Amino acid sequence: YIWKKGRKLFSYTEKEKGYQLQLLCRDEATAKELINKVLNLQSHTPDWKFLKSNIADDENESFPYNPGNHTILGKSRKKPRQRPMVDVRFQYATVTIWGLNKPIALYDRSFTFLDALVDEFG
Repeated sequence: YIWKKGRKLFSYTEKEKGYQLQLLCRDEATAKELINKVLNLQSHTPDWKFLKSNIADDENESFPYNPGNHTILGKSRKKPRQRPMVDVRFQYATVTIWGLNKPIALYDRSFTFLDALVDEFG
């Protein structure tokens, strides 16, 4: 699945079912599609009253494609881009459990976590 990341922030919080999603998407339709895919993993259907959006009045001014440069220790450096519009591919899934120091790797396609519980190559 390739997710086209955007600058609009959408949140879906349904605490009774354990969902607290924050998604940067290009439009509401993409956010709804991704929320549907996540909830469908548990055979849940979304209740759209829990969907909220936070959209900048002028996205290009708030999150410019080229934010310019600044000087650090006498050298000119590029400022980091905020909310870049890029294509994102799924790499790994982890779960963080209160009381454990490290997250547990559930699935990994990137070989970042060698101890993932589900291994598609093994």
